[in-house]
Amino acid sequence: MNTRYLGILFGLICLLSNVKQSCAQSFGGYTTSHYAGIYAVPFNPAMAAGYHSKWDINIIGADMRAGNTYAFFKKSSLLHPPEKLVRNRDYYFDTLASGKQFGWGAGEIMLPAVLYSIDTKQAVAFTWRVRGFGNIGHVSTETANLFAINYPNTKYLDRTLSEPGANGSYHAWNEFAFTYARTLQETYASRLKVGATLKILSGLTAAYGSAGDAIFRFNSNGTINVNSGQARFGYNNELDSANNSFGDYYKLSAHPGIGVDIGLTYDVRDEDGGFGDYEEEGNESFNPEADDYKLRLGISITDIGRIAYNTSIVSQHVNLTTQSLHVNDLRQRRGESDKLYLLRLGTYFEQLPVDQKYKMSLPTTLHLMGDYKITSNFYVSANADIALTSGVKNDRKSSAITQLLVTPRYDAKHIGVYLPFSVNRYSQADAGIALRAGPLVIGSNSLFTNLARKNLNRADAFVALRVIPIKFRKKDGGDGIFRRKKQQMGCPI
Repeated sequence: MNTRYLGILFGLICLLSNVKQSCAQSFGGYTTSHYAGIYAVPFNPAMAAGYHSKWDINIIGADMRAGNTYAFFKKSSLLHPPEKLVRNRDYYFDTLASGKQFGWGAGEIMLPAVLYSIDTKQAVAFTWRVRGFGNIGHVSTETANLFAINYPNTKYLDRTLSEPGANGSYHAWNEFAFTYARTLQETYASRLKVGATLKILSGLTAAYGSAGDAIFRFNSNGTINVNSGQARFGYNNELDSANNSFGDYYKLSAHPGIGVDIGLTYDVRDEDGGFGDYEEEGNESFNPEADDYKLRLGISITDIGRIAYNTSIVSQHVNLTTQSLHVNDLRQRRGESDKLYLLRLGTYFEQLPVDQKYKMSLPTTLHLMGDYKITSNFYVSANADIALTSGVKNDRKSSAITQLLVTPRYDAKHIGVYLPFSVNRYSQADAGIALRAGPLVIGSNSLFTNLARKNLNRADAFVALRVIPIKFRKKDGGDGIFRRKKQQMGCPI
């Protein structure tokens, strides 16, 4: 039986390793733990049902991650920053890459949240998160070199270059999420759970930009000829009058929206058939059957939805075709504000119609997971988080980063050790660690990788502080079909 289950998990890993675009999940390596509680709910709402505790309460948690494929920083320069970072001494660019260049950053804060088990079959949860995603991608290495290295880089003068479709975006929002999950079917051999989350969204800031079908030439006489292409950029109008104070951005009623998560899990039960030590002396577990699976499979789709914004007067959509534009016209002038700079850039090109409103898509993601119990307290999980909004056609979106994550772990009642190994869609491989000690969880998916490297181009970290789950000892047998004393009716199991 064990060999068969390992074969299923291996097949899942092989399937996931062919995924080309998927999203790096928050609190990676920890969210599939059967002790994750409220932190599993945003990953798959079905995991709220059948939790082993009556309550699970979060005080606060944070997850931050950033990286890119183009710029690398010396670790010694980051640990001991000089007065000025110098290229090729403190950092360098991957100027010889043949592919596209990408950059990303994401962060979230989980504020007070709670999971409540109505009974052993159904649960509700409330989560409060403030989230932000930023992306820039599909930029050719030649274009990056032209603008990033001594603009205009003389290496690319008098050469015709093209930019088929580069884009970037930033989006931050608040969400109040309400989850309901229940066990749909339960037998001696298996258990099926489903869950759904309704999110009340409040948009905070949103910006986008893209350029496509562009063919251009930087001439040695200091002029630029653009033969074709279109570009657009924009942001929400509140940013025009904001004074960079938190209250200028954090307005829960400014841009309302609705989001949805849905998910299910399927457990193959452990060989003991679910008979546990429910009423043995000293056992105070609310639901001891919660963790009796041998293999857990899950699928979910999260962050379905969009938020509408009013367009700033600075937002523009332009035809890039122009001749003899001076290279210095693209520079921001001394003392020129960002707003005036963007407006001035628009005067050099033909203006196209701009929508008065626009909608930013959430980072919609398909999650696949498999979790295998090796032996008591030892597990290994495989996860893929497939981003569904990472293409080039729509620049008004949030998008996360592709990765496959495999995590061996040791999970006991008050202590957990997690060893995530990941590879993302840019072939960047990482190894990290997360630790759970009572109410505290802390970790990084790239810690070991970054300790071993001299030059860094990505990093992440997360921390969570929870209330240790409250245990309620039941005095009767409950309504579960598997709950028995081990000694009941002389049962030897």
